[in-house]
Amino acid sequence: MMDCPFEMDALSATIQRCEAITGATLDGNMNALDALAELKAIEGAAKSALSRLENAVLEEALKYGEKSFDYKGLKYVVREGSRLFKFDELEDVTKAEEALRELKDRHKDAAIQAEKGIRAVDADGQLIEPARMEFGKPSVSVK
Repeated sequence: MMDCPFEMDALSATIQRCEAITGATLDGNMNALDALAELKAIEGAAKSALSRLENAVLEEALKYGEKSFDYKGLKYVVREGSRLFKFDELEDVTKAEEALRELKDRHKDAAIQAEKGIRAVDADGQLIEPARMEFGKPSVSVK
């Protein structure tokens, strides 16, 4: 395995570029949409590279024989895969989840109706309490 002589220079250059984009944008010297596009491109390239290297990184880390170790001044931790439970083959669970989905939909629909000034009622004429609506922060995406 060969060490890349440019690794820290490239890392520093990438970090400095991200900081320069941010600073220029906040100072009004760069359009925020241009900044978003460039930073998203950097993010996408990094995510893609990390994904492609996932198996090689794990293989290399396992050579150290410990769950946590230091390498070039950084601490690395190897984590076991998380335990997942699958309930989709359990009829009682799938029925309960479907019932819960329907109940939530009724309350969500009641909230939408309440926004229009309409009070929602069920088939028996009972008032359906609307769910509380919250709104997320607006955002801009680039494709």
